[in-house]
Amino acid sequence: LSQDEHTLMDNQHSNSMDNLDSECSEVYQPLTSSDDALDAPSSSESEGVPSIERSRKGSSGNASEVSVACLTERIHQMEENQHSTAEELQATLQELADLQQITQELNSENERLGEEKVILMESLCQQSDKLEHFSRQIEYFRSLLDEHHISYVIDEDMKSGRYMELEQRYMDLAENARFEREQLLGVQQHLSNTLKMAEQDNKEAQEMIGALKERNHHMERIIESEQ
Repeated sequence: LSQDEHTLMDNQHSNSMDNLDSECSEVYQPLTSSDDALDAPSSSESEGVPSIERSRKGSSGNASEVSVACLTERIHQMEENQHSTAEELQATLQELADLQQITQELNSENERLGEEKVILMESLCQQSDKLEHFSRQIEYFRSLLDEHHISYVIDEDMKSGRYMELEQRYMDLAENARFEREQLLGVQQHLSNTLKMAEQDNKEAQEMIGALKERNHHMERIIESEQ
């Protein structure tokens, strides 16, 4: 072959290799771009993932805040209920102390009236003994008069001043004793009824105090468990 022919063949071979390289480059370029597209996340996906995470974190934070607020409110209500229960307990204790004071006063009054009753009964017995003594003296004097045959008028003697005075005193004492005895019995009955009512109120107050203490302990246990 001539030199020109060799040169022409070399140029064709070179052009063929260049064309092959160009085609390979074109084929490789789309594949590389496609792989990159598969590997790299889209802009919308990149923006969506943090947004979801922020939304979840926000929801969790809001739920936690609501739970803490509800628990705080519940504890506050329990503290208010405990304070109210303590006030009721204090008022009940004060009422119980007043009832106990009234009971003591009634017992003292009952004892005083009992002592007065004993004194009046002793006085009545003494007056009765005196009247009986005077009656015996009268009978004795009558027997002396009869023994010495001294006449006397029984009716006038019975109506004489000293005898009538003694009889009137006896009647007055007997009437006063009866009246005072009735009064004492009435007062004693009233005091007995009042004492029974006070004891019943005291019993109910004790039961109420026990219930309030149990309720207070229950609320304290609830507050401790919540804390």
